[in-house]
Amino acid sequence: MLKLKSALTTIVLVLIILMSGCVLGEKKHSSTEIVTSSNVYTVSSRANVVYGEESLPNFLTVSVPMFRKISQLSQTTFNIQNLTNDTINIEYRVRWKDESGFPLTISSAWEVHHFTPYEVLQVQSVGKDPNAYSINIQIRYPNNIF
Repeated sequence: MLKLKSALTTIVLVLIILMSGCVLGEKKHSSTEIVTSSNVYTVSSRANVVYGEESLPNFLTVSVPMFRKISQLSQTTFNIQNLTNDTINIEYRVRWKDESGFPLTISSAWEVHHFTPYEVLQVQSVGKDPNAYSINIQIRYPNNIF
Protein backbone atom coordinates (compact mmCIF):
# COMPACT_ATOMS: atom_id res chain seq x y z
CA MET A 1 0.00 0.00 0.00
CA LEU A 2 2.85 2.38 0.85
CA LYS A 3 4.58 1.66 -2.51
CA LEU A 4 1.37 2.40 -4.41
CA LYS A 5 0.91 5.69 -2.55
CA SER A 6 4.54 6.66 -3.27
CA ALA A 7 4.15 5.78 -6.97
CA LEU A 8 0.97 7.83 -7.27
CA THR A 9 2.64 10.80 -5.58
CA THR A 10 5.56 10.55 -8.02
CA ILE A 11 3.21 10.41 -11.01
CA VAL A 12 1.28 13.47 -9.78
CA LEU A 13 4.52 15.42 -9.27
CA VAL A 14 5.77 14.52 -12.75
CA LEU A 15 2.45 15.61 -14.28
CA ILE A 16 2.58 18.94 -12.42
CA ILE A 17 6.11 19.58 -13.67
CA LEU A 18 5.15 18.71 -17.26
CA MET A 19 1.99 20.82 -17.20
CA SER A 20 3.79 23.89 -15.85
CA GLY A 21 5.30 24.46 -19.32
CA CYS A 22 1.93 24.33 -21.09
CA VAL A 23 0.52 27.76 -20.27
CA LEU A 24 -1.24 29.17 -23.33
CA GLY A 25 -1.85 32.69 -22.06
CA GLU A 26 1.80 33.77 -22.01
CA LYS A 27 3.82 35.03 -24.95
CA LYS A 28 5.68 32.06 -26.44
CA HIS A 29 8.36 32.57 -29.05
CA SER A 30 11.46 30.66 -29.92
CA SER A 31 13.95 30.02 -27.14
CA THR A 32 16.46 31.81 -29.40
CA GLU A 33 14.31 34.95 -29.47
CA ILE A 34 16.18 38.23 -29.24
CA VAL A 35 14.20 41.42 -28.79
CA THR A 36 15.85 44.08 -30.94
CA SER A 37 13.24 46.77 -30.18
CA SER A 38 9.82 46.93 -28.62
CA ASN A 39 8.15 45.35 -31.64
CA VAL A 40 10.92 43.47 -33.54
CA TYR A 41 11.85 39.90 -32.57
CA THR A 42 14.65 37.80 -34.06
CA VAL A 43 13.31 34.24 -34.06
CA SER A 44 16.21 32.70 -36.00
CA SER A 45 19.33 33.77 -37.86
CA ARG A 46 17.19 34.02 -41.00
CA ALA A 47 13.93 35.48 -39.67
CA ASN A 48 12.62 38.55 -37.87
CA VAL A 49 9.05 39.21 -36.78
CA VAL A 50 7.91 42.82 -36.83
CA TYR A 51 4.67 43.59 -34.99
CA GLY A 52 2.69 46.70 -35.96
CA GLU A 53 1.45 47.04 -32.38
CA GLU A 54 3.43 46.49 -29.19
CA SER A 55 0.54 44.45 -27.73
CA LEU A 56 0.39 41.91 -30.59
CA PRO A 57 3.13 39.60 -29.17
CA ASN A 58 0.86 39.08 -26.15
CA PHE A 59 -1.89 37.69 -28.39
CA LEU A 60 0.02 35.95 -31.22
CA THR A 61 3.16 33.86 -31.51
CA VAL A 62 5.25 32.94 -34.53
CA SER A 63 7.16 29.67 -34.73
CA VAL A 64 10.77 29.42 -35.89
CA PRO A 65 10.57 29.25 -39.70
CA MET A 66 11.95 26.29 -41.60
CA PHE A 67 13.76 26.90 -44.89
CA ARG A 68 14.55 24.74 -47.91
CA LYS A 69 15.64 25.14 -51.52
CA ILE A 70 13.26 24.32 -54.34
CA SER A 71 15.37 24.27 -57.47
CA GLN A 72 17.04 27.73 -57.38
CA LEU A 73 14.52 29.35 -54.99
CA SER A 74 14.20 29.41 -51.20
CA GLN A 75 10.97 28.39 -49.49
CA THR A 76 9.94 28.98 -45.89
CA THR A 77 7.14 27.71 -43.71
CA PHE A 78 6.13 28.85 -40.23
CA ASN A 79 3.08 29.02 -37.97
CA ILE A 80 1.25 31.98 -36.49
CA GLN A 81 -0.91 31.08 -33.47
CA ASN A 82 -3.64 32.99 -31.69
CA LEU A 83 -2.87 32.63 -27.96
CA THR A 84 -6.22 33.98 -26.81
CA ASN A 85 -9.78 32.86 -26.37
CA ASP A 86 -10.88 35.69 -28.67
CA THR A 87 -11.26 36.14 -32.41
CA ILE A 88 -8.42 38.28 -33.82
CA ASN A 89 -8.23 39.84 -37.27
CA ILE A 90 -4.73 40.49 -38.57
CA GLU A 91 -2.81 41.22 -41.74
CA TYR A 92 0.60 39.69 -42.40
CA ARG A 93 3.21 39.62 -45.14
CA VAL A 94 6.59 38.02 -45.77
CA ARG A 95 9.39 40.16 -47.19
CA TRP A 96 12.49 38.40 -48.53
CA LYS A 97 16.08 39.67 -48.16
CA ASP A 98 19.37 38.52 -49.65
CA GLU A 99 22.20 37.12 -47.51
CA SER A 100 23.55 40.64 -46.88
CA GLY A 101 20.15 41.78 -45.56
CA PHE A 102 19.07 43.89 -48.53
CA PRO A 103 15.34 43.66 -49.38
CA LEU A 104 14.49 41.83 -52.58
CA THR A 105 10.85 42.85 -52.82
CA ILE A 106 9.91 46.47 -52.96
CA SER A 107 6.26 45.79 -52.30
CA SER A 108 4.29 42.74 -51.27
CA ALA A 109 0.58 42.50 -50.57
CA TRP A 110 -0.81 42.07 -47.07
CA GLU A 111 -2.71 38.83 -46.45
CA VAL A 112 -5.76 39.03 -44.18
CA HIS A 113 -6.58 36.29 -41.68
CA HIS A 114 -9.43 35.97 -39.17
CA PHE A 115 -8.15 33.86 -36.26
CA THR A 116 -10.52 31.84 -34.14
CA PRO A 117 -9.50 31.20 -30.50
CA TYR A 118 -6.17 29.32 -30.26
CA GLU A 119 -6.08 28.74 -34.03
CA VAL A 120 -2.76 27.92 -35.71
CA LEU A 121 -2.19 29.22 -39.24
CA GLN A 122 0.54 27.65 -41.37
CA VAL A 123 2.17 30.15 -43.74
CA GLN A 124 4.37 29.25 -46.72
CA SER A 125 6.31 31.66 -48.90
CA VAL A 126 8.76 31.30 -51.78
CA GLY A 127 11.43 33.90 -52.48
CA LYS A 128 11.00 34.87 -56.13
CA ASP A 129 14.73 35.67 -56.50
CA PRO A 130 17.50 33.02 -56.41
CA ASN A 131 19.35 35.29 -53.93
CA ALA A 132 16.47 35.15 -51.40
CA TYR A 133 17.93 34.02 -48.08
CA SER A 134 16.10 35.45 -45.05
CA ILE A 135 12.71 36.95 -44.22
CA ASN A 136 10.93 39.68 -42.32
CA ILE A 137 7.47 38.60 -41.15
CA GLN A 138 5.29 41.66 -40.63
CA ILE A 139 2.05 41.43 -38.63
CA ARG A 140 -0.45 44.20 -37.94
CA TYR A 141 -4.10 44.91 -37.24
CA PRO A 142 -6.00 45.65 -40.49
CA ASN A 143 -6.49 49.37 -39.77
CA ASN A 144 -2.91 49.96 -38.64
CA ILE A 145 -0.65 51.75 -41.10
CA PHE A 146 2.75 50.10 -40.79
